[in-house]
Amino acid sequence: RNCDWSSDVCSSDLPEGCYGTSGSTVYVPEEQTCAVKAINGANSSAGYQTILIRRQATMDLRDSNLFLANETETITLINGRIINSSSTPYGIDGSSRSGDLALNLTDNSRIRIASFQGGSGRESILVDASSSFEIASVALNQGDDSFRNDGQSHVGTLNFGSGNDRLEQYGTFKADNAVEMGPGNDIIITNG
Repeated sequence: RNCDWSSDVCSSDLPEGCYGTSGSTVYVPEEQTCAVKAINGANSSAGYQTILIRRQATMDLRDSNLFLANETETITLINGRIINSSSTPYGIDGSSRSGDLALNLTDNSRIRIASFQGGSGRESILVDASSSFEIASVALNQGDDSFRNDGQSHVGTLNFGSGNDRLEQYGTFKADNAVEMGPGNDIIITNG
Protein backbone atom coordinates (compact mmCIF):
# COMPACT_ATOMS: atom_id res chain seq x y z
CA ARG A 1 0.00 0.00 0.00
CA ASN A 2 1.43 3.41 -0.96
CA CYS A 3 0.61 6.53 1.04
CA ASP A 4 1.75 10.15 1.09
CA TRP A 5 3.10 12.03 4.09
CA SER A 6 1.71 15.56 4.17
CA SER A 7 4.00 18.51 4.73
CA ASP A 8 2.57 19.05 8.21
CA VAL A 9 3.00 15.71 9.93
CA CYS A 10 1.47 17.04 13.13
CA SER A 11 -1.90 17.66 11.48
CA SER A 12 -4.82 15.37 10.90
CA ASP A 13 -3.85 15.34 7.19
CA LEU A 14 -1.83 12.16 7.76
CA PRO A 15 -3.34 9.54 5.46
CA GLU A 16 -5.13 6.85 7.39
CA GLY A 17 -3.14 3.63 7.45
CA CYS A 18 0.14 5.33 6.55
CA TYR A 19 2.33 7.35 8.91
CA GLY A 20 1.40 6.89 12.53
CA THR A 21 2.32 8.88 15.61
CA SER A 22 2.95 8.04 19.22
CA GLY A 23 3.99 10.96 21.41
CA SER A 24 7.16 12.47 19.91
CA THR A 25 7.60 9.60 17.39
CA VAL A 26 6.39 9.41 13.80
CA TYR A 27 6.55 5.93 12.25
CA VAL A 28 5.78 3.87 9.18
CA PRO A 29 3.48 0.98 10.15
CA GLU A 30 4.93 -2.48 9.64
CA GLU A 31 4.86 -3.90 6.12
CA GLN A 32 3.63 -0.54 4.69
CA THR A 33 5.27 1.78 2.14
CA CYS A 34 4.78 5.49 2.79
CA ALA A 35 5.99 8.15 0.39
CA VAL A 36 7.50 11.44 1.44
CA LYS A 37 5.77 14.01 -0.75
CA ALA A 38 6.32 17.73 -0.77
CA ILE A 39 3.13 19.73 -0.46
CA ASN A 40 3.46 23.46 -1.11
CA GLY A 41 7.23 23.03 -1.20
CA ALA A 42 7.54 22.05 2.47
CA ASN A 43 8.21 18.63 3.92
CA SER A 44 9.88 18.05 7.26
CA SER A 45 9.95 16.02 10.44
CA ALA A 46 8.85 19.09 12.44
CA GLY A 47 7.26 18.21 15.75
CA TYR A 48 8.94 14.82 16.13
CA GLN A 49 12.09 13.70 17.97
CA THR A 50 12.14 10.22 16.43
CA ILE A 51 11.46 8.70 13.01
CA LEU A 52 10.91 4.94 13.34
CA ILE A 53 10.80 2.50 10.43
CA ARG A 54 10.51 -1.17 11.40
CA ARG A 55 9.19 -4.62 10.56
CA GLN A 56 9.54 -4.48 6.76
CA ALA A 57 8.19 -0.92 6.57
CA THR A 58 9.51 1.44 3.87
CA MET A 59 9.83 5.21 3.58
CA ASP A 60 10.06 6.09 -0.12
CA LEU A 61 11.65 9.41 -1.10
CA ARG A 62 10.24 9.12 -4.63
CA ASP A 63 8.65 12.61 -4.65
CA SER A 64 10.76 14.74 -2.32
CA ASN A 65 13.72 15.09 0.00
CA LEU A 66 13.01 14.42 3.67
CA PHE A 67 13.90 17.64 5.50
CA LEU A 68 14.94 17.04 9.10
CA ALA A 69 13.76 19.54 11.70
CA ASN A 70 16.10 20.57 14.50
CA GLU A 71 14.06 18.68 17.12
CA THR A 72 14.47 15.36 15.28
CA GLU A 73 17.20 13.51 17.18
CA THR A 74 16.92 9.92 15.95
CA ILE A 75 16.14 7.98 12.79
CA THR A 76 15.86 4.30 13.68
CA LEU A 77 15.43 1.46 11.20
CA ILE A 78 14.73 -2.01 12.61
CA ASN A 79 14.24 -4.31 9.62
CA GLY A 80 13.10 -1.17 7.77
CA ARG A 81 13.94 0.63 4.53
CA ILE A 82 14.48 4.16 3.26
CA ILE A 83 14.61 4.17 -0.52
CA ASN A 84 14.25 6.45 -3.53
CA SER A 85 12.25 4.64 -6.19
CA SER A 86 12.24 7.56 -8.65
CA SER A 87 14.86 8.70 -11.15
CA THR A 88 15.08 12.09 -9.37
CA PRO A 89 17.94 12.04 -6.81
CA TYR A 90 16.16 12.67 -3.50
CA GLY A 91 17.69 12.18 -0.07
CA ILE A 92 17.69 13.26 3.57
CA ASP A 93 18.48 16.93 4.22
CA GLY A 94 19.42 17.99 7.74
CA SER A 95 21.58 20.94 6.66
CA SER A 96 19.55 23.49 8.64
CA ARG A 97 19.88 21.50 11.88
CA SER A 98 22.09 22.50 14.80
CA GLY A 99 21.18 19.61 17.11
CA ASP A 100 22.67 16.12 17.30
CA LEU A 101 21.29 13.27 15.18
CA ALA A 102 21.65 9.49 15.39
CA LEU A 103 20.89 7.33 12.31
CA ASN A 104 20.71 3.64 13.30
CA LEU A 105 20.24 0.70 10.91
CA THR A 106 19.69 -2.66 12.62
CA ASP A 107 18.14 -6.06 11.98
CA ASN A 108 18.51 -6.30 8.18
CA SER A 109 17.69 -2.65 7.43
CA ARG A 110 18.58 -0.82 4.22
CA ILE A 111 19.02 2.76 3.05
CA ARG A 112 19.41 3.38 -0.68
CA ILE A 113 19.04 7.07 -1.52
CA ALA A 114 20.93 9.84 -3.33
CA SER A 115 22.18 11.94 -0.44
CA PHE A 116 22.44 12.52 3.28
CA GLN A 117 23.24 16.08 4.38
CA GLY A 118 24.03 16.69 8.03
CA GLY A 119 23.91 19.94 9.98
CA SER A 120 26.20 21.66 12.46
CA GLY A 121 25.52 19.26 15.34
CA ARG A 122 27.00 15.81 15.89
CA GLU A 123 25.84 13.12 13.46
CA SER A 124 26.24 9.47 14.38
CA ILE A 125 25.62 6.72 11.81
CA LEU A 126 25.53 3.04 12.82
CA VAL A 127 25.12 0.22 10.28
CA ASP A 128 24.91 -3.18 12.01
CA ALA A 129 26.28 -6.42 10.52
CA SER A 130 22.98 -7.40 8.85
CA SER A 131 22.22 -3.99 7.31
CA SER A 132 23.24 -2.01 4.23
CA PHE A 133 23.81 1.70 3.58
CA GLU A 134 24.03 2.97 -0.02
CA ILE A 135 24.15 6.73 -0.53
CA ALA A 136 25.88 8.59 -3.37
CA SER A 137 26.81 11.66 -1.30
CA VAL A 138 27.18 11.82 2.48
CA ALA A 139 28.11 15.20 3.99
CA LEU A 140 28.35 15.34 7.78
CA ASN A 141 29.64 18.96 7.91
CA GLN A 142 30.62 20.34 11.33
CA GLY A 143 30.66 18.67 14.70
CA ASP A 144 32.32 15.57 16.10
CA ASP A 145 30.71 13.05 13.77
CA SER A 146 30.98 9.26 13.70
CA PHE A 147 30.25 6.50 11.19
CA ARG A 148 30.44 2.87 12.32
CA ASN A 149 29.96 0.25 9.63
CA ASP A 150 29.62 -3.40 10.64
CA GLY A 151 27.53 -4.26 7.57
CA GLN A 152 27.61 -3.32 3.88
CA SER A 153 28.23 0.35 3.03
CA HIS A 154 28.69 1.93 -0.39
CA VAL A 155 29.08 5.68 -0.84
CA GLY A 156 30.09 7.92 -3.71
CA THR A 157 31.71 10.44 -1.36
CA LEU A 158 31.83 10.63 2.42
CA ASN A 159 32.76 14.07 3.76
CA PHE A 160 33.10 14.55 7.52
CA GLY A 161 33.88 18.29 7.37
CA SER A 162 35.45 19.86 10.44
CA GLY A 163 35.50 18.39 13.94
CA ASN A 164 37.03 15.43 15.73
CA ASP A 165 35.50 12.71 13.58
CA ARG A 166 35.58 8.92 13.80
CA LEU A 167 35.21 6.31 11.02
CA GLU A 168 35.05 2.67 12.17
CA GLN A 169 34.94 0.08 9.39
CA TYR A 170 34.45 -3.58 10.34
CA GLY A 171 32.18 -4.74 7.51
CA THR A 172 32.39 -4.13 3.75
CA PHE A 173 32.94 -0.50 2.79
CA LYS A 174 33.31 0.98 -0.69
CA ALA A 175 33.80 4.65 -1.62
CA ASP A 176 33.62 5.40 -5.34
CA ASN A 177 35.23 8.80 -5.07
CA ALA A 178 36.60 9.98 -1.74
CA VAL A 179 36.47 9.82 2.03
CA GLU A 180 37.33 13.28 3.32
CA MET A 181 38.00 13.69 7.03
CA GLY A 182 38.56 17.49 7.10
CA PRO A 183 40.35 19.42 9.85
CA GLY A 184 40.33 18.01 13.38
CA ASN A 185 41.74 15.14 15.42
CA ASP A 186 40.17 12.38 13.36
CA ILE A 187 40.31 8.61 13.91
CA ILE A 188 39.99 5.87 11.31
CA ILE A 189 39.71 2.24 12.44
CA THR A 190 39.51 -0.51 9.86
CA ASN A 191 39.39 -4.29 9.77
CA GLY A 192 42.31 -4.34 7.37
